[in-house]
Amino acid sequence: MQNALRNWGYRLCAGGALILFSGCAGAPTKKEFNLADYGPYPFQSLYQPASASDLSGLNELNDDLMARYDAELEQVSPGHRFNDPQVRRKIHQNFALRNEALFGALQKHLDQSPPNPAFISLAAAESIRAELLTSPGGVGFSFGRAAYAHLLLSQRGVPSQQMTKIFVFGQLRNGKTKWKYHMATLVKGIRGGDRVWWVIDSLMPRILELAQWQREITLWSGVAEHVDVRFYASAPEKFLPSSGEYALAQMQKEMHPDYFERVGRSLLSENPAQE
Repeated sequence: MQNALRNWGYRLCAGGALILFSGCAGAPTKKEFNLADYGPYPFQSLYQPASASDLSGLNELNDDLMARYDAELEQVSPGHRFNDPQVRRKIHQNFALRNEALFGALQKHLDQSPPNPAFISLAAAESIRAELLTSPGGVGFSFGRAAYAHLLLSQRGVPSQQMTKIFVFGQLRNGKTKWKYHMATLVKGIRGGDRVWWVIDSLMPRILELAQWQREITLWSGVAEHVDVRFYASAPEKFLPSSGEYALAQMQKEMHPDYFERVGRSLLSENPAQE
């Protein structure tokens, strides 16, 4: 009976009164969640921004990584002649040196980190990955999943200096699907007595260590011996390759703005927006 009334816009109030398109007298109404109520950077309350020392040897938050990749590629291969084996070899040699420097910087961050209880176990990393697979926003794109992973970790007390975002550019292929970039969230962890970077990426069948993930992603370039992939790493709150932190205006421009509305409802609904 009550469901039928609601379908027609009525509400059955205490005492049996029928109210059309309005609330019952004296009954508090819960405000509908709206991500825009949380300001231009709605998720800022969940994390501390990365410091300059956290980004030593990595890319700055506001670096345009898409433009950087295109410029580096043009410098090595004007016109991007990927079909020429000699050109592909030249790209591979150049990018291999740049990638080696990046992974060296990430290893240095890991080695120099003081012992910290926020270094998470494999089981804890897998629990975050499992939540990505059942995200309130749906599957989303890699930038959405990487954002959700970072925000979940932050909500659970993992500090910014224990995380980073990793980006990979190239002629990526996974089955019949082709695209230009992919990204994921890294978090410092412990395996046995060793410090590791866990990669939280729901496109992978399980949590991988960074070196394992790098090998898997490299295969997405199609020709493992002459890869043309380029890796970058930046602040964990970096939203997209060409933008800075999670800005509402940027979220509303993307293909699935409702993804972030649902993620926001899941993560922020217990924290009232500032009036």
